[in-house]
Formats: sequence, structure tokens, C-alpha cells
Amino acid sequence: MLIYCRQKMFRLMLRLLLIERCYNVSLKRLFLAKTQSSSSMFRKEERDRGLGHSSSDHHLPTTMSTEPPAYPDIPTLYDETHRGKWPFQPEVATVGNSANMLGYLEHHASTTDGSFAICMAGGSENLVSQALYESIPEVHRPPLNTEHAGVEVSFSIFGSSQKAIGSIIMPIILTDAEGNTQFRIKLFALVMPELLMGMFIGYESAGEYWRSALHGGGKVVYEFEFKPGQITKVEYCRSH
Repeated sequence: MLIYCRQKMFRLMLRLLLIERCYNVSLKRLFLAKTQSSSSMFRKEERDRGLGHSSSDHHLPTTMSTEPPAYPDIPTLYDETHRGKWPFQPEVATVGNSANMLGYLEHHASTTDGSFAICMAGGSENLVSQALYESIPEVHRPPLNTEHAGVEVSFSIFGSSQKAIGSIIMPIILTDAEGNTQFRIKLFALVMPELLMGMFIGYESAGEYWRSALHGGGKVVYEFEFKPGQITKVEYCRSH
């Protein structure tokens, strides 16, 4: 009788052991299945992020910007950003109301083509009108350095002066007359509350790169040396 009870108890323990083992195997399989599912979802989200969207935005409409495209691929031939420029006795020695060059803003409102008149004439500083400066979309507007606010600019031909509201590094898009290709220059300029042109460039300020100006046939052709030994021609037709 005792032996029979022991055998029965042994068979019961063996059955319980088998049930426990099967239960553990089932749990392990369930855990692996969930882990693989989570891993697949994670990899999918990573791929979506790499493509610039999430799994929740596949059916959302794309919002298009109304701002005109910029000029990311054109070369910068001249840049005064880190050349230690600062205003020293700035002067406009002409009336400064006659456009003789055409520039384009790199970023502008969709209601314009971005073009602006430039007067290059006698003077010792670069000036930008406040109206032109503020027409640049705020997100792309060059930072205004207010350390130069209050700098007095002499308009000697009128016997008057005007105070700047600050200074900026002004990006200008110009066109190479020979290759009909666009390029960029960046000039240090004072921002003026009142200016007859969009921008004024003084001959003295341009002395580092300006080489000549040829007038005739209703147009003017400038020769600039933005890069050493490389002449770049910019043409302006009076019909503009």
C-alpha cells in the first residue's frame, strides 16, 4: 500500500512538472512574438522618420510654402562677414538718386520679384534703406547690429546728415554678364531710415573689388575682381 501511494505521488509530481514546463515554453514563445512585433514597429518608425514623416501622417496633406525659392546653389564670390568692417566717417558725396545697378534679394515676399535698385557712386560707405531691409521675410532677415545705431552719415551735397538704425551683412544676388549666371556677394552696410535707392554703394567702400565702369550705348558695364585675378562683369541697362 505504501509503495502504491509513493508511485501515485511520483506520477502526480511528474505531471505537474510537465505542465509547468509547457507553461514556461508558452510564455517564452509569447514573449518572443511580442518582442519581434515591437522590433518591427520600431524599425518601421525609424524608416518613416528617415523619410521625414511618421506613420500617423501618411494621409495628411502637404503644406506648401508660398515663399519664393532662394538661391542655395550659386557661389558666394565676396563676403565681408568676418572682415572686421565698421563705419568710419560715412559719407554720400552725390545725390544718390540714380540707379546704375540692379540687385536681387536672396529671400523676398511672394508679391515681388526681389529686385532692387542700387546706386554706386561717390561715397565712403554702403547703405541699405530700412524699407528694403524690412521687406525681407523676418525668418531670413539679416540680424541688425544695434551697436552701430546712431552712426551719423553725411549727405554732403545736401549739407545734411542722417543717423543709421544699425548695421547688417547684406546678401546681394548679381548676374555675371558674360556667363549669364548668378552669384552672391555679402556687404557690410548701414541701415538708413530714409534712402532714395534700395541700396547705395560708395566707390571708396568698393575699392577692394571694383576695377572699372564702362558707359555707353545706354548701359554701364562694371568690372569687379571679387576673386584675385578673376574679373567678373556686371551689366546694367538704363531701360531698367
